Amino acid sequence: MSAWQPIETAPKDGTYIDVWAVPFSIRAGKLIPNGDGDRITKVYWAQPYYGDDRKWDDQWVHWEGPWREPIETETYSITHWMPIPEPPK
Repeated sequence: MSAWQPIETAPKDGTYIDVWAVPFSIRAGKLIPNGDGDRITKVYWAQPYYGDDRKWDDQWVHWEGPWREPIETETYSITHWMPIPEPPK
């Protein structure tokens, strides 16, 4: 299995990856992490989709029900990525 790598090095060609995202808050103008974060699986670079004709900038997304939901928000930031591991044999 590959080690975690900075998100800036992740492929943006539609390849599925796993990411590490950290919740945070802003206090006195500084980002303060809230906990260790979460591993989110099967993430890829694409436009979010909500079932309508709105156009969005490409960003890190995953399928959530019928929608393609963005991962990063005002309080959640992706820090690292890794290739999806091979399934058990």
